[in-house]
Amino acid sequence: MCSSEKKSVHFHVFIVTECGASILEVDWVNEKEETGSPFDFLVKIRDPENQNEIVEVYIEVKATQTNKKSFFEISAQEVKFAQEKQEYYHLYRVFNAGDSTNVRLTRLENLAHKMDTQQVRLCLAV
Repeated sequence: MCSSEKKSVHFHVFIVTECGASILEVDWVNEKEETGSPFDFLVKIRDPENQNEIVEVYIEVKATQTNKKSFFEISAQEVKFAQEKQEYYHLYRVFNAGDSTNVRLTRLENLAHKMDTQQVRLCLAV
């Protein structure tokens, strides 16, 4: 199992456990192969404010096999999609991917807002 598969398996278990009954469907868009999509999971949940409405939440997962690497690559397509979807686009950082004993997750809800308010920053490498 490659690193990408390990991060997604850990995340899939986490999201189902965390959201439980409010989850209606989880679509792992890159389960079989990399699709180039700006998100890894499309999660359909009941709107917490209106149980009759269904909300689609887009989740991108970035993983590292270490415990401390806080920087990672993000594509222009992912940034643009985050800005379009706002509160419906979340990014999860998986630390210690592949180590089920020490795996740790950090959630950035509404990545666009976090970028706009400088709670996270983009950096360029040449």
